[in-house]
Amino acid sequence: MAPPKPSRAGRIARANADANSANNASGSSGANAGKNNKRRGGPIEPSKGSKQAKKEASIKKAFEEWRLWHGDFQHQPRGADSPPSRKMNKSSRFRVWKGWKCQYFLGTQNPEIMFTKDSWEFVLSTKNFKLLDESNEDRIFKQGAVDAKLEDAEIDSLFEETFKHDTLDSDHTAAIRQFGTVMADKKFNGIDCLNWTVKSSVNARWINLEKSPVPSQEVTELMALLNDADTNFSLVRRSQVIQSDVDALWKHRVRVVVHSDIMPFYNDKVDMVLGEQFKVWIAHPDTVLPHQVWMQKPQPKSKEEAAFKAFVSHQAKRGLQDMKEHSLLLGVALIQETAHENMCIQKYFNMDLAHEAKVTKKLGTFVELEVRVKRQDNTVMPPVTIGSTFDLRVGKAIEEEATEDDLLEKFRAMAAGDNAPVDDEEMADPDRMETDQPTTFPQPAPAPEPASAPEPASAPEPETDAMDFEYVGQTYKARAVNKKTTRSFVLSINIKKRDHKNFKMGNRLYVHLSMKRNPLPSTRMLRAISALSKDVDPNNVPAQFIRHFLLGQPLPSTDHLTSVFDIGYDSMSPELQDAFKLYIEQTNMNSPQMAAWNGVFKSKNPINMIQGPPGTGKTRLDDILAICFALLGYPTLMTAPSNKAIDACVKTLIDELEKLYALMPALRDQIKIVYFPTSSTLRDQFKMSSDDEHSHALEEMVDVEDTAAANDNKYAPYMIWTQIIQLFKVIASNHSVEPEKNKNAQDWLDTLKDLRDGKPLGKKTLEDFQTNTTEAMSRILSDKRTKIVLSTSNNSAGLDDLGFHPRALIIDECAFASEPDSCIPLSNPLDKVVISGDQEQLKPIVLSRGYQEYSDQLGLSLFERILQRGTVPLFRLKINYRMHPDIALLPGILSYQWLGCADSTREVTDVFSHVSSFWHSEDGTVYKEHRRERAFAPGQKRSSFRRIFFNVVNGRSATLGDSTSLVNFANAYAIADCVERLLLHKTDSKDNIAPLQPSQITVITGYTEQVAVIEKLLHMMLEGAYTVFPKVITINSIQGGENDLVLLDITAANEFHGSIFGFLNNWNRMNVALTRAKQVLWIFGNLDCWRKELKVIVDRYKSKKLGLFLIDLLDLGDIVDLEDCPVDALPATLEELLEADEEAWTFELPHQEKPIISPDHARAIQGYNTPVKRTTYELELLEDLRKLRTRAQGFQAEFEKTGDAQVPIFADLDAPKNEYEDENTEGAEHQRRRELESGSASSTEPPAAKLKSTKLNLAEDVTEGAANDKQSRMKRNWRK
Repeated sequence: MAPPKPSRAGRIARANADANSANNASGSSGANAGKNNKRRGGPIEPSKGSKQAKKEASIKKAFEEWRLWHGDFQHQPRGADSPPSRKMNKSSRFRVWKGWKCQYFLGTQNPEIMFTKDSWEFVLSTKNFKLLDESNEDRIFKQGAVDAKLEDAEIDSLFEETFKHDTLDSDHTAAIRQFGTVMADKKFNGIDCLNWTVKSSVNARWINLEKSPVPSQEVTELMALLNDADTNFSLVRRSQVIQSDVDALWKHRVRVVVHSDIMPFYNDKVDMVLGEQFKVWIAHPDTVLPHQVWMQKPQPKSKEEAAFKAFVSHQAKRGLQDMKEHSLLLGVALIQETAHENMCIQKYFNMDLAHEAKVTKKLGTFVELEVRVKRQDNTVMPPVTIGSTFDLRVGKAIEEEATEDDLLEKFRAMAAGDNAPVDDEEMADPDRMETDQPTTFPQPAPAPEPASAPEPASAPEPETDAMDFEYVGQTYKARAVNKKTTRSFVLSINIKKRDHKNFKMGNRLYVHLSMKRNPLPSTRMLRAISALSKDVDPNNVPAQFIRHFLLGQPLPSTDHLTSVFDIGYDSMSPELQDAFKLYIEQTNMNSPQMAAWNGVFKSKNPINMIQGPPGTGKTRLDDILAICFALLGYPTLMTAPSNKAIDACVKTLIDELEKLYALMPALRDQIKIVYFPTSSTLRDQFKMSSDDEHSHALEEMVDVEDTAAANDNKYAPYMIWTQIIQLFKVIASNHSVEPEKNKNAQDWLDTLKDLRDGKPLGKKTLEDFQTNTTEAMSRILSDKRTKIVLSTSNNSAGLDDLGFHPRALIIDECAFASEPDSCIPLSNPLDKVVISGDQEQLKPIVLSRGYQEYSDQLGLSLFERILQRGTVPLFRLKINYRMHPDIALLPGILSYQWLGCADSTREVTDVFSHVSSFWHSEDGTVYKEHRRERAFAPGQKRSSFRRIFFNVVNGRSATLGDSTSLVNFANAYAIADCVERLLLHKTDSKDNIAPLQPSQITVITGYTEQVAVIEKLLHMMLEGAYTVFPKVITINSIQGGENDLVLLDITAANEFHGSIFGFLNNWNRMNVALTRAKQVLWIFGNLDCWRKELKVIVDRYKSKKLGLFLIDLLDLGDIVDLEDCPVDALPATLEELLEADEEAWTFELPHQEKPIISPDHARAIQGYNTPVKRTTYELELLEDLRKLRTRAQGFQAEFEKTGDAQVPIFADLDAPKNEYEDENTEGAEHQRRRELESGSASSTEPPAAKLKSTKLNLAEDVTEGAANDKQSRMKRNWRK
């Protein structure tokens, strides 16, 4: 008789656990166990006909598997799914398969076991375990052991009789006995054996990405055996190291999944039919999906009723077993992300809350309001994307009276003004960012209202608490049309006459908002995920490749395929072939770029990856690839996760196309490109527009000028709306077409003019306008001359329905995109795919991190996940064209092990000449005289000033008002002062150096509020001398950007603990910030504050790269001390700046409360509190840094000799060592991501001796001699 299923054993164990307080383990088999037992009043009896012995055995088995955990495994939070993945002892399959190492993976709901040997790896997932028809109670596993005597007869009996293997010969028996004999003392000997039947396909993959695969006969034979029908598989381990609790848990989880399918918790919650899993959420986007309660973090009773429950995340999976697992993981993660977003929306946007708004634009009945959102405690503001809709109810007017709470807003307003360009990706919380950002194209300004006859304003009413307001106006449908900052955005409404008085230009009023999350982006992602999971024809080769690619599995054989170049080039005309070859020659691609080009076009691989470190020309290469695809006859879709990224693609693509058109002018009419910015409205958006929202669905058209007027904008002629307008103009003026078509086109243009003039239009007129617009859009996209379409990944959904059918896809900045977002363009029928990005820069933003079980999976980009699998050809760009070597050296070493520099980066520009003139003049003395000696080479100073760290002494960070965004007044003061000094410096006329312009300076900071503070000071100090000011921008907005002179503000400087470093201990953001400058990089922060707790930053917070960065500054002496910067206050107005002493400045920085740190944190600080300990630790880090420098010099020498350098892909110095891994272990993940050689060198030399022996081996190092011990203090006369 068949044994009871695991679910029954789970219910039995649950019933007895209630009575005996037994220990429980995680799993899904007992999902309703507690309910069933409570309802029935006791344990569920075994199935009819079972013997009592069978029942008792089942109970004992369940107890063994569940004994480690307390409480109800399903219904009580415990903040864990299972123990971490554990390395086990050496294992050997009996017969010839010796020396394989195995590891359990229990961090997800689909357990696996991984085997590795000599850089080869294969994984057995639950699909590889066969459910047997035998009558043993387990039906999956058989287990046995041989005691310490290890007698041959017992070994033979176990394998031949219990496990049903073939007869063992004497060599096999001897090998097993030898394996189990550990020492002479027999009590330590013995073996434990686990047996099961392997089914389905098993693939081995080479995991050492630093070396080429080494053929292995053993691996070949083993894979052949495992793939030959069902294979009887035994795992042999030494008895002394068996972890019975982990073994039991892993087996239990395997049983549950094999019996119930993967992720069984969702069996009755999600449709398990491929392609239909999320049809409920596609139809009803706000449907709730239950959480796995055992993953919830336990919290105090006072917080148990809180809406926001904290959850730990399952481990992110790199390799997936099938498309069902792929769709479930991504779909569940995305649904929980949107559910958390809905909770945040409810907290921020409900009719009980009032937010400040200001009328910034009027055009007829169209009104735009800039809304500043009131922050809610302990809740991150949800993203407001373009197209988000609101119900808006008008509150009372705001009395025009300054308050302390308005001070920071006034800073921002004074700095930027109402019509100034705005950074569209600022973030108060660095762990969040919208997928689609607003377009940066300039919009036509409305005609100003006559100043001579203003309408009388209503008497201002006093401000009261939000709950006391009476709604004084009509409720409107509002739509977000622009983004200012994380907490401010622009809404558009169509007003009624009776409320006209509330909406005069410049009026400030309270508004009450109820927001409904825009479901379109997430619905597009779920549709794409579902579409990719569907079964495809085995003969559909491209689709099969994409599925292997998404699963992280080795790609199929390409022997039967033909390269894109061979297919397309032969079909070209001779003239086009000549233009193609000339264009490739004129691109002047370097060796790594050319290797990537050849890999894409001349290899047979349908999928390729390109890693592009900062400044290596990744985006330009993507554009070259797109043009070549178009020339070869492949319609190409080019996407990126944000408008900012796709804007960069458009810019370089236009430049490259002009080069091509110059070679063959006829191509200008044969290769067309179309650009969809985020604000563009596709067919599905038209369909979703309700009657009340017709006007909002058309506002993009209202704001776009005609092509002739827009030609000053480089992008405008390629925008979809511009092309639609131009198409109707051509039809209206073409008298050779049917008169009815002429009339329809002219009617469309007349309707557009009426919309621009703000005239009210009827419903039928608007519907006809929409229909004709969609038809025109389809006509443009289906035109055979349209070869390249550029769009954000999310906005590319629906292009196929509109007539554009891409055969090639390029995803730029894929490492910054979430995987569900990347799935949208991948769901097209494609022949060729190129994904490019850089996993060492910004990563996907997850709003629900810490609040759902699959946030780690959602935060892992497709690019990084597949890169770590090593299953797709990767081409790495290695030559930087942006940064001078002095700037590129350190981030190149820490992030990429080495980054080459093109000769052009060493060219001396006017910007550098101006800074050099300043540095060596009397104006620069105030900085140069305060430069430190090299910390580990007493008496020496460097002369290089391309990279300088300005140590703002005593600078501290804090938050203002209800904001969570840090500010640092001392840093802001130092930066503004530095900008003023540089701009006001006059070079010698005979040097013929162009003056430094504000546009050549960019200030980067990590925090939105610090942007406002710096901008305010810059405007105060430069007012009158300049009308254009340096751009101040956040780190999350600068990726892909660059400038000649960059001033980097490192805001965080906790006045109590320097190790509380903010989000910049995430090296990816620091890497972005440090790689934006072309000529000069000056950094501002409180280095002394961080240095006091350096060991805590490096060891406790796993930020070794940050520690090495600080050691590099100290070692080279690239530090200037600034001692007189104001710390506690800044001028609130220009009058204060000009007329008052610093002591009278009124914009004050509050002191933060002393943070509560953990006991471990406190002990770490206490253990690093003496000069000797600090010096010793810094010297250890210095030794590590010197090894990295030496290795980078080796790569440089190799590059100079051969034109290329074989640089390993991964250099993750912050990766902690697996606690279960000894020095000789080569686990797959650790081997793929192993660190550079950076161990601390042991030495018996005292610190003083080490200091004397320290030598910097850098060719460009120049010293100035001993420093002056007596430093003068910097003093600034602000009245000037």
